[in-house]
Amino acid sequence: MAPPPRVLLLGPAEHAEFDAAVALLAATSTLQRAADVPAALAAYETDDAPVDLIVVAQPHSGALRGGDLEPLLARAPLARVLVLAGSWCEGEMRSGLPIAGATRILWHQWTARWQQELARWQQNTCPAWSLPMTATEDDRLLQAADEPLAKLEGRATIVATDATAGWLADVCRGLGLATETLAPRAGFAAMRPACDLVIFEVEALRCDAPESAWNWARAWQGVPLIGVGSFPRLEDRAAWTDAGVQVLLAQPLLIDDLRWHIVARLRPGLPQEPVADRS
Repeated sequence: MAPPPRVLLLGPAEHAEFDAAVALLAATSTLQRAADVPAALAAYETDDAPVDLIVVAQPHSGALRGGDLEPLLARAPLARVLVLAGSWCEGEMRSGLPIAGATRILWHQWTARWQQELARWQQNTCPAWSLPMTATEDDRLLQAADEPLAKLEGRATIVATDATAGWLADVCRGLGLATETLAPRAGFAAMRPACDLVIFEVEALRCDAPESAWNWARAWQGVPLIGVGSFPRLEDRAAWTDAGVQVLLAQPLLIDDLRWHIVARLRPGLPQEPVADRS
């Protein structure tokens, strides 16, 4: 197994959105931190060991620009750049200043993306961050397209509208799970079937009256719950976590991310998202 990657975490990573990602980096890599590029260059004066990855904490578009990294990349020319992007960066590909040649990962995508690439690194296969800096997002997706899918046993319950339930069930069946779909209507929580996993559509549950979505989630205590919604914010994630939901994913999403979270919940022993220490 390959040693942990050496990672430089650069920029304002103290934002609460980044807590879980930073905790995961600290647990799985040899982590260095620098508030800005001058501080990172100063660290090289005493530690000239190359880093494998530069993770740029980007709470808003343009907080750090591609040109700012040039002196650092001159000292670590083989390092690849990942951007840990906050909620304010969701639209930067249309109207912002994305860093060219970097792999962008939004804060709520980080756990699944990092764990998938870290597994490839540890197995001495090619993670997406090892592709050339000119690689596109399509190149990164195709790089992992031939990997075999995990095979699971068990039953998944899908709680969603028809438009969403179909593809969620397809993902589960592709992993070997039997599926059952419940329409999000009043009183359906009383129909709770025996299952090993629940995947639900957040927006559909918010329309479920008279039961609140929070009380619904509490009714499934003990069963892994994965929510799929649109552009979750930190407060949304906190509210669902308090209700017992393990994962809140944002649409649009990568199917591989959803698959990773399903496997992580049904195969005990796989790494989970660490709880960040805010003390």
